[in-house]
Amino acid sequence: MGSCWMICSQASGRPKTTNCYAARVPRRSHSGWSIRRLAVANVFDANATVNVANTISDLATAMDNLANNDVPLRTPVWIMSPRSVNYLRTLLNSQGQFVLRAEVDAGRLFGWPIYPTNNIPNNLGAGSDESLIIALDASEVLLGTVDQVMIDRSNAAAVTLDGVLTSLFETDRAAIRTRLWNDVRLRHDVSISVMEQVTWGAA
Repeated sequence: MGSCWMICSQASGRPKTTNCYAARVPRRSHSGWSIRRLAVANVFDANATVNVANTISDLATAMDNLANNDVPLRTPVWIMSPRSVNYLRTLLNSQGQFVLRAEVDAGRLFGWPIYPTNNIPNNLGAGSDESLIIALDASEVLLGTVDQVMIDRSNAAAVTLDGVLTSLFETDRAAIRTRLWNDVRLRHDVSISVMEQVTWGAA
């Protein structure tokens, strides 16, 4: 079984590792980010030969991983980096025709909404040029929140302002930090499919 780290809104958890996948769960509002480890049953590698047929086949595999496990697909979505989205937008067939451009321009891929995010890295793998594409049923994501908000104030801390480490005490400033915790889980570990080693659009 593989694993995936999912970024979710309104939390301040601190992961014990920096080796993580990044994915945004679509929500109506969010005020922060945290990372939470989720078990993922469906992890596979993209075809190393990048062409139209293999791209379509890889996307179909991601969708089949959900459908073949009886995932309800009430709210299926794609999550990927803007680089992957741009690759799909400009994908040409042998006749020089755009294959997916009209649908991608409408924010969808095979009928599912696309959520591009720079939280999906493009520098994974040995060549530092790999990315991820995630397909999931957002209705299978459970998000629990704690109603209590923690507010901290300090005039003695050092913070980075415009790239410069600045002493709040020496500059007569104060900082306010607010934190709201939550937790995220999947109803079923087969409700998400992760495509690894995606080099679509890499230079």
